[in-house]
Amino acid sequence: MREDWMRTTPPSLLSLTIDTAVLHLSNFSDLSSIPDHIILDLFLRTLKAGKLTEKVLKLFVATGNDEVLAFIQALNIQHVITPVLPTSELYLKFFHPILPDVLSWILKLFSYFLIVY
Repeated sequence: MREDWMRTTPPSLLSLTIDTAVLHLSNFSDLSSIPDHIILDLFLRTLKAGKLTEKVLKLFVATGNDEVLAFIQALNIQHVITPVLPTSELYLKFFHPILPDVLSWILKLFSYFLIVY
């Protein structure tokens, strides 16, 4: 048994580095300085570890690595687009001309009830 343990090779420094990078990938802002073959391994280990977030996905897409982009497409991984609803008064007046009048009427009615009761 002891001999079996001694025969296994320890992980390489590159493998340990990639494993550590996966754990801290959300702190990275750019992956462009990493070689392509390491980017692919980093991406696959990120998927395996369940650490792929929207921010991390954007990092990998920004590398332009063809193999990573092919994996993203093959696995049908998509960006989550959070809609932003415009709430500015200018938008409301421009796109909904009657809405400011209705809101004004509702506020007047509400203030009337506050005064009366």
